[in-house]
Amino acid sequence: MNHESEVTILKNSIYTPKKPTWFKRILASFLDLILFAVLLTGIMLLLSYVIGYQHDLELLTQKYIEYGVYILNKDGQYEFCSEASSCIDSWKAFNQDALAIQYYDSVAMKTLPITIGGVFLSELILEFVIPLFLKNGRTIGMFCLGIAYLDKKDIQITHIQLFIRFLFGKFIVVSVLPLFCFYLHFFNIWPTYGLVACLAFVIGNLIMKFITERRVGFADAIGSMYMVENEAQVYVKTTEELSKLKAEELKAKEKQKKTY
Repeated sequence: MNHESEVTILKNSIYTPKKPTWFKRILASFLDLILFAVLLTGIMLLLSYVIGYQHDLELLTQKYIEYGVYILNKDGQYEFCSEASSCIDSWKAFNQDALAIQYYDSVAMKTLPITIGGVFLSELILEFVIPLFLKNGRTIGMFCLGIAYLDKKDIQITHIQLFIRFLFGKFIVVSVLPLFCFYLHFFNIWPTYGLVACLAFVIGNLIMKFITERRVGFADAIGSMYMVENEAQVYVKTTEELSKLKAEELKAKEKQKKTY
C-alpha cells in the first residue's frame, strides 16, 4: 500500500476530527454571549448591593445634581452637562467638595472588583461548571450547535485542561486584562494607552482565530484544545489508545480493499 493511499484512508478515518463551520461557531458564541450578559448583569447587581456600591452611587448622583454636573434634558432624564462653560464651573465646584470626591473615589474603587467578580462568577458557571456536566468542554451555545472541544493531540480533554482554559485563558487573558486596561482609560488613569491596550487584546484574540491552523483564540490555545463537530467525533482518552484504534482501522480498510 503506497503512502498516498494511506494518507487518503487516514483523512477519511472516523477518528479524524471534523471542524465546525464558522457559522456554527459564531452562532454558538452569540448564544453564550447572551447568557453571559444576562448572568453577569444579575451577579454584578447583587455584588453592588453587597459591597455598598449602589449606596455610594446614589450619594454621588446627588452631588452631581447639586453642582449641576447632572442636568435634566428635554425628556426629563438626568445626563452630564454638555455646555463647556457651565461644565467647567460645575466640575470646579464639585472638586472643591471633599465629600463629593470621597463618593467619586469610592465608586471608582468599587467598580473594578464588582466587574471582575461578576465576570469571574459568570465565566466559572458558563465556561467551567456547566461544561463539566455537558461533557467535552461544551458550553450551552456549543451544546445547542453540536460543537465540542478536543485536545490538541486529538484525544478527549481533561477537567484540568478545562479549568486552565477558564481561569488563565478565558478569565485572565481574554477578560480581566482588557477590562483592567479599559478601566484605566475610563477613569482617566491611563487614558490613551489603556484604550489601545484593551483593543490590542480584543483584536489579537480575533486574529489568532483566523491565522492559527485550528482556529483557536487565546483561551483555547492556553487550554491546549480546539473545536470539533461533536456528533462526528469519536472520543478516546489517551494517544496510545488512539494510535491503536487508527492502526486497526487502517488494517481493516486495507483488508477490505484487497478483497474487492
